[in-house]
Amino acid sequence: EEGSALKAVDAAKNTEEQRLVKEVTEAAEAARKAGEERLALESVEAAKKAEEERSAKEAVDAAEAAESARTALQARLALEAAEAAKQAEEAACRADEERLAREAAEGAELARQAEEQRLAKETAEVAEAARRAEEEWVAREAAEGARRAEEERLAREAEERARAAEAARRLEEEQWQAGEAGAAVAPAVAQSAQPAEAAARGPEMDVAGGNMLRQWEQQHDQALHAKESAEISDKNALRSKAAQALQEFYEERKLNLAKQRQAKRAQESALASGGAAATGLGEGKNTWESVVDLIDTSAKASAGSTSDTLRSTDRMRSLLIQLKSNPPPLVFC
Repeated sequence: EEGSALKAVDAAKNTEEQRLVKEVTEAAEAARKAGEERLALESVEAAKKAEEERSAKEAVDAAEAAESARTALQARLALEAAEAAKQAEEAACRADEERLAREAAEGAELARQAEEQRLAKETAEVAEAARRAEEEWVAREAAEGARRAEEERLAREAEERARAAEAARRLEEEQWQAGEAGAAVAPAVAQSAQPAEAAARGPEMDVAGGNMLRQWEQQHDQALHAKESAEISDKNALRSKAAQALQEFYEERKLNLAKQRQAKRAQESALASGGAAATGLGEGKNTWESVVDLIDTSAKASAGSTSDTLRSTDRMRSLLIQLKSNPPPLVFC
């Protein structure tokens, strides 16, 4: 019975041990399974968090890429707008320069035409002045000749009257001397003899006086002829000198006109072929300096009638020179 009891106890112990082992094993298995499930859950949670972080990072990266693309697009659009504005400004500058060059060419053409008209007018005025001076000189010479002839006639008449008065005075003195010498003789005899003596002496006095008068007239005529020859020589010399001076003036004017036409043609050809480069816009000059280079700033103002004043280009010339010194700022529309 004790052996059975011991066996029973041993059997019970073994059974208890087996149960305990089984429970421990089941607990261990349950713990292992629980640990595996917990690890699986933690792995799933970690994977989920990693996925969420990756998604968030990708979203952030996408947002940053979108922002970068938007910034790049804005920068490109800004650059394109700036380039378009620059091209528009350059086109406006070129259009303005072409307009200014065209206006300068038109102004130069107008100035050239005005200069040619002024030169033609000055030439006509010089010719008219020379003709008037010649007419005035001829009229003055004619008046001077008439005056000298009248003075000579009056002088000749005065001299003849003086000679007649001198002859009368001498005759009166002779008569008085003859009357004193024949005071003892009867006055009737003296009076009757006086006409005869005067008649006898008259031809001699007339002959002597006539010879002296003819001699004086001859000398006077010779002097007048010499003076007239000298005046004619001086007149011819002045005429030849005036003709030579007029010819030299016309030759010099012809050369100046040829030079001006050649320079104007060269400028027009340069303007037609070179555009803005011919006007000197690319050489550091402003527009108005190029315009002033196209006109003649040394031309003198012509004094004349009201129509000449209306056609004068002095105000335009002074305005262009003022604009050259103080150019206004360019305004682009």
